[in-house]
Amino acid sequence: MSTLAQKINSLISGLGDPRVRIDVAQTINFLFGVYCQGKISDEEVKNDLFEICYTVVKESVPFIAEDEVRARADALAEDFLRTFRLQSLSRRLTNRIVEILRSF
Repeated sequence: MSTLAQKINSLISGLGDPRVRIDVAQTINFLFGVYCQGKISDEEVKNDLFEICYTVVKESVPFIAEDEVRARADALAEDFLRTFRLQSLSRRLTNRIVEILRSF
C-alpha cells in the first residue's frame, strides 16, 4: 500500500513543469483535507480526483486514445479515493485516541 504522498509523486512524475506539479499536489492535498473534515462526499471527491487525473494523464501521455485516458484516470481516481478513506480513518482514530488520553 502506498501513502498519499507516494501516489501523488507517481501521478505527477510525468509532468515537466514544476509549477504544474506543485499545483496538482496541492490540489490533491487540499481535497484530502476537505475529505477528512467530512465536507465532501465520496462521489464528489472522486469526480474531482477524476478531473485532475484525466488532465494529468492527457498531459503526460498525449498520444493515447480518449477511452484509454478515461480508463486510466478512473482507475487512478479510485485508487486515490481508497487511499483517502484509509488515511482519513487512521487520522480520525489517532485524533480519538489523543482526545481520550487528554481526558485522563
